[in-house]
Amino acid sequence: MGLWSFETLPVKAGEREALIRWRIRQEIHGQTGNERLLYRVYSGGASLTVLAACLDEAVFMQYASMLAGANVLAASIGFETLQLFEIFRRTMQFGPEAFFVHHAGGALTCIAIRAGQPIFMRRCQVNGRVEGARGELVGTLQYYFDRFPQSSLEGSLRSPLYYVETAVRTEPDTRLFCAREIVVVPALSDTRSVEIIPCDWSTASIRTGAQALPASFLPAVASLGVA
Repeated sequence: MGLWSFETLPVKAGEREALIRWRIRQEIHGQTGNERLLYRVYSGGASLTVLAACLDEAVFMQYASMLAGANVLAASIGFETLQLFEIFRRTMQFGPEAFFVHHAGGALTCIAIRAGQPIFMRRCQVNGRVEGARGELVGTLQYYFDRFPQSSLEGSLRSPLYYVETAVRTEPDTRLFCAREIVVVPALSDTRSVEIIPCDWSTASIRTGAQALPASFLPAVASLGVA
């Protein structure tokens, strides 16, 4: 899963997918022939950004066979981070700069957005401890701020960070962020801060009826809304 920038992309879907596969193959030196490619294109300024992920076809067929064996019809199979980003970006207030962070158990994905266009993404593995995940997030933000200094933005600002956690909890509430808070991130050029905004069903404008559903159900609902 990664982020790639293009000056332009073909209009025809087949040619567009072939170009994206070629670009991924050139940069990661991996196979992108038989893999299932999932991607979204975002426009902004004079460039296009592609947020893409590749899924091994053999792995995909194993999941499909397992679901078929259980008499379960899969409405959508994809990467939950991509699907959740699409669902929540409809209600996010981007401004000059914003962040989307998805925490799913052992993985933490951070996407930075400027002027409504994703420009940076990092996905890392984290342990089950809150301190470890928080440290990885601060480290990712610090790396981003050093790589994309504030000088390219107008004035000082506190960027919003929309945080979605979909891990299945078997212990008492150990979420990384339960309420809004300000996190200060020291960087080489200056000290920056972000406002953590935890996201849930209400943030995505999804009605769950009288029954309160856990956040772990969000990816399933997002997959139905994003084909």
